[in-house]
Amino acid sequence: MAGDPRFDQLLQTFLKGRSSFDVLVNECQTLAQGAEMQEAFRASLGVWVARGQFPDGLAQLLEQQVLQQSASGAGALEPDDLPTVPQQRGAPPSEPPSALPERDSLTDKVDEVVLSALVSNFQRFRQEAPTTERQEGDRALDGLLSGFQSARIRRNARKAASGQAAAFSLEDAEADRRDLPEPDVGTMLKDRFVLDRELGRGGMGKVFAAVDRRRLEAMHSQPYVAIKLVNAVFQRNPFALQTLEAEARKAQALAHPNIITVHDFDRDGGAIFLVMELLEGRPLTVQINAAAGEGMMLDDIAPVVNGMLDGLAYAHERGVVHADLKPGNIFCLNNGGVKLIDFGIASARFVPGFDAADLNAFSGPYASLEMVEGLPRDPRDDIYALGCILYLMLAGRHPFDRRPASEARDLGLEPIRPEHVSGRAWSAITDALAFDRDKRIGSVEEVRKGLFGGASSGWFGLKKR
Repeated sequence: MAGDPRFDQLLQTFLKGRSSFDVLVNECQTLAQGAEMQEAFRASLGVWVARGQFPDGLAQLLEQQVLQQSASGAGALEPDDLPTVPQQRGAPPSEPPSALPERDSLTDKVDEVVLSALVSNFQRFRQEAPTTERQEGDRALDGLLSGFQSARIRRNARKAASGQAAAFSLEDAEADRRDLPEPDVGTMLKDRFVLDRELGRGGMGKVFAAVDRRRLEAMHSQPYVAIKLVNAVFQRNPFALQTLEAEARKAQALAHPNIITVHDFDRDGGAIFLVMELLEGRPLTVQINAAAGEGMMLDDIAPVVNGMLDGLAYAHERGVVHADLKPGNIFCLNNGGVKLIDFGIASARFVPGFDAADLNAFSGPYASLEMVEGLPRDPRDDIYALGCILYLMLAGRHPFDRRPASEARDLGLEPIRPEHVSGRAWSAITDALAFDRDKRIGSVEEVRKGLFGGASSGWFGLKKR
C-alpha cells in the first residue's frame, strides 16, 4: 500500500527540527485512525527509512508509540530500553507547572538523532545534487541548514534553562573561546557560513569551501564561498587583527579578473577568517609537477604568464604588493583563466610591530633579498618572485635550487639558461632574478616586453624544442 502525503509532511517537518518528537507522535497518532491509515503510516515511514532519510531505530520507536497509542487510546508510551520520567496520574503537581519543556533521556536521544539526520541530509545533498538543479537544490539546502540552526539553538536553550549549561558573561568570553575546538567541517560561523570541506593548508591557516546561507536565501547561482581561517600563530600576535583587516581592505579594492575577489574579513569568537570567492581549478604547482622536471609545454605557459602579468600590473598600479607570489598562489581555473590569490598578507606591512617574516607569511625560495632582510616592501619584490616562477615553468626546476636569495647570493649561484629560451626572454628573466633591487627589472610591463616583444624572438621568446 502507498503511503500518505500527510505523514510525509509530518516526518519532513520533524527532521528539519521544526517540531518535537512528542508532536510528531501525537499528530501521526491522530491521523493513524483505522487499519487503512495505520498501513499508510507504516508505508510512509518505510519509504523514508529505505531512502536513508529517517534513522531505523527512531522509526521503530515512532511506530511503536503511534500504533500502541492508536490501539489503546492511552498516552505516549516510553520504550523499555530507555529510562523514563515517572508520571503520577491523577495527583496534583508538587510545584507550580513550568512553561519549559521537561528534559529526559528520550528527548536528549531524539535531539541527537534529529541533528545527525540533518547533517546526513546536508552531506547527501552536497554529494548527489546535480548542478543543473542548483536553484531547487539551494532551496532544499537552505531548509536543511535552517532546520539545523533551529534544532541546535533550541537544544542549547533547553540545556541552559535546565541548569546544564554554564553561565555566560562577557568577561569570561575570551577565556571560554580558548577552550572551544578549532572550527572544522560542519562548523557554522556567524550563523551564516557552514564549513563544508577543507581545500588546503598554508602558513597562514586552513581554507575551506563553505555554504553562505545569505546567498542561499537570495537563491544565488553560487551558494559557496571560500573561508580562510587564520591559525593560532597569527592570532597570538597583538597586531594580527589589524594586519588581516588591512589585507582584506587592500584586497577588496582589487577588482580584476586575474585577482581573487575578497568579500570580507570577520571573526566569530576566537575564529578569525577571510571570506573569498570559491575557485574551481588547481594551483600552478600541479601543472609544474606534472611536467616532471622538464618544464611546461609552450601552449600551457603563455596564458598563465599573461594572466599573472595582468593581475600583478593592475595591483602594482594601485600600490599593492603581493609579497608572497609563488606557484601555490597562482590558481589555474577550469575555464582556462588565471587568478592570483593570497594578496596582501605581507604587504600589510604598515601595521606597527608586525613583519611578515616573523610569522612565515612569505615563502623563502621566492622571497627577494630585501624581503629576507626585512626591508619595506616594493613591487620589485614581486618581480623577483616572478622571475623564479618563470624559470621554474620553463626549466622544471627552481633557478637557485630553492635556496633563499641571501644564501644563493653568498654562494654565487647563477641560473643555467634552458636551451629553448631565446636571448631576449632570457635577459628579461635574469634581470628579474637580480639579487640587488636596484639592478632588478622595475616593472611588470618591462618583463612583458622582454618576454613577448619583438617578432624575431618568437612567441613568448622561446625557440622551438
